[in-house]
Parts: sequence; structure tokens; C-alpha cells
Amino acid sequence: MILSRKRRFLFLRIPKTASTSLSRHIFDHVPDTELDSYSGVDHISSSLINPLKKNNIGPHATLYNILNNRIIEESELDNLNVYVVMRDPIDRFLSAAHFLNHLESEQK
Repeated sequence: MILSRKRRFLFLRIPKTASTSLSRHIFDHVPDTELDSYSGVDHISSSLINPLKKNNIGPHATLYNILNNRIIEESELDNLNVYVVMRDPIDRFLSAAHFLNHLESEQK
């Protein structure tokens, strides 16, 4: 999850949908001063990101998590563009299975 009120966007990260690449792109092109909050992406964020902006929810937080943890108020959603990349569930399952198979073969 990456939030920028100044640029009026909320990016929700979904596993296995290029969310790491998209997060890197955001961190490379949106100044730190324009980011309000992010979650679970320390390994890809710019070293300039203020750690106080990091919240305590996981990298793949749902909109429910974000609202429940009061990172944003429901009324703010009208002023934000919410971005989510979706993927065909079968493709996602096959990708995860391939990844686990690859990990298993590396451990042998």
C-alpha cells in the first residue's frame, strides 16, 4: 500500500501482480515529500523515505485494513484514485506453484 494525498492516489499491492515493480516505479518517481504512508516495502523504497511514514500493516493490506487502522478515513476515498492490479486467479495459482517448485529445487 502506498498513499499520496497530494497526488490523490492509493496503490493497493496484490501478490503476484508486479506490485514490487510498480512500487519501485512509484518510489523512483514520486518525491518522498509527496508520500503520506506506505506498508511493507522497505526493501524497495528509496533510502530517503522517512521511516515515520511507515505503518504497521502488511505489504498487501486490504482497503478494510487501511480504513480499520485509520490510515485514511472513508470520506477521503472520494478524493483518491485507488489503483489495484488484478490477475486471473488460475494464472496466479500457477505462478505461485511454479515459484514454490523453484524454491524446492534450489534447496536440493
